[in-house]
Amino acid sequence: MNDMAALLWTAALVTLLYAPVTIGLAVAFRLLNYPDLTCEGSFIVGGALSFVALQAGLPPILSLVVALVGGMAAGAFTGWLHTQLRVSRLLSGIITAAILYSLTMRLLGGRANRWIATGTVFDTIHLKNTSIGDFIVAGLIAYLVLVLCAFLYVSHFGRVLRALGDQEWFCVSLGKNPATLLIAGLSISNALIALSGAILMQFKHVCDVNMGSGVLISALAGLVLGETVHSARSVWGHTVMCVVGTGIYNIALGAFYFDWELGIERFILPSDVRLVTGLLLIIPALILLRVKGRYRLFNSSW
Repeated sequence: MNDMAALLWTAALVTLLYAPVTIGLAVAFRLLNYPDLTCEGSFIVGGALSFVALQAGLPPILSLVVALVGGMAAGAFTGWLHTQLRVSRLLSGIITAAILYSLTMRLLGGRANRWIATGTVFDTIHLKNTSIGDFIVAGLIAYLVLVLCAFLYVSHFGRVLRALGDQEWFCVSLGKNPATLLIAGLSISNALIALSGAILMQFKHVCDVNMGSGVLISALAGLVLGETVHSARSVWGHTVMCVVGTGIYNIALGAFYFDWELGIERFILPSDVRLVTGLLLIIPALILLRVKGRYRLFNSSW
């Protein structure tokens, strides 16, 4: 029972750390109807920028703000490539992610990983049980992201963004520039993803250039699992289900590697995480296809 409780506790903590990634990806995929592949690049550059800010002596909270700004710049660059240079939606994200990988290497001084010698945001709460303190900090940040998204979605700007992903012509009729709105939306999306990268970097006390590997597919799994559990009809409900789906994904992943004492552990390899993630994407998609008769990864019925 203690091992099972540890599994659930770890899955909950990891869910809070990665929740902004799924929420940010949902902004691009669902609100903007944009298949943004900048995710892994903005995730690692957020961690690298936060690392550089900490090394420069900035407070941990301000280092998170630096990561947010860096993520916004990454998303804006992706949107600029598509709207101004007419690069395709998929290719624009791929180009930005490739550039951000090299940029991250430069920020880390040409090294693949760097350790943090200074305090982080997780050191702001001093408790005897450090795991509880980490959970509180990660929970507060995830809650703040949810609240900010709630205010965004109900605002006039958020409603225009929702209209952009569904009916671009309606934004034009309102006198809005769709290109500017798209760049702003992608900036918000990647800012949240970069924030998650910075939080994870401070939690691990190390910045690794490969820590963004697999983040995109994991976030997609959380997004799809959340929609399978409950098909929300509001942006607020869908944002909450993104967190729930991320939790289900991490619990399933932890259960796959859990020692059930059945003798099957010797057949499981660390690389099988991609196999599990693939199944967690296929199965919910089949369920939604059977129930609704169709499944769309982009856009929404909000």
